[in-house]
Amino acid sequence: IGAIKLNENKEEIGTFQEVIRPLVYHHFHRRLKEVVPLDESELAGARTFSRVIKDFLDWIGKEEFRFVTWGNLDVLELQRNMAYYKIPNPFPKPLFYFDLQKLYSLRYDDGKSRLALEEAAEAMKIEKTVPFHRALDDAYYTAEVMKYMDVESVKDYISVDYFRLPANREEEIYLTFDTYSKYVSREFKDKRGAMSDKMVLSLACPKCKLPVWKKIRW
Repeated sequence: IGAIKLNENKEEIGTFQEVIRPLVYHHFHRRLKEVVPLDESELAGARTFSRVIKDFLDWIGKEEFRFVTWGNLDVLELQRNMAYYKIPNPFPKPLFYFDLQKLYSLRYDDGKSRLALEEAAEAMKIEKTVPFHRALDDAYYTAEVMKYMDVESVKDYISVDYFRLPANREEEIYLTFDTYSKYVSREFKDKRGAMSDKMVLSLACPKCKLPVWKKIRW
């Protein structure tokens, strides 16, 4: 786990970094060795996830915060590991976060492309002082991109975590942005139940909020 803490002025006020000894897979996949500059010997004396995550949560603190990630997998994987090791999940539900990769595309590209972190850093002419693909190093470059970005113009395009889905109708999430809407329904036992739910089948215009009539069956 590697993370950098910024205050409301995008000033660095703390860092967290620790290598975690895996308990499920004991050896690096050959492809991983090509990407991650980490030696297996570093894992031998490392602590396990259950111990590290408690320190990480303490480091985050009790004050209001927002996760900022490059891509939409980090928050998901963090919670998957917490569930696997039976660590109580203290995060708010729903859990909203900033996917900076998406926000970068919305601000500087077509909104659909997803640049690699290194490509975005190069585009913003951020000096490469440390290598990529280590947890803290990638957190550093994510923070640097955020510092240079015009985040204010796209901050309303918040991302929502899908690891813990709504448990009932009252918890369902409906977000409306300028060009699209996002609906997160509760879980259904099977496809038949989902496809018989009026909310799941309905479509609304993100501009005027009125129902969209379907011309063809889908």
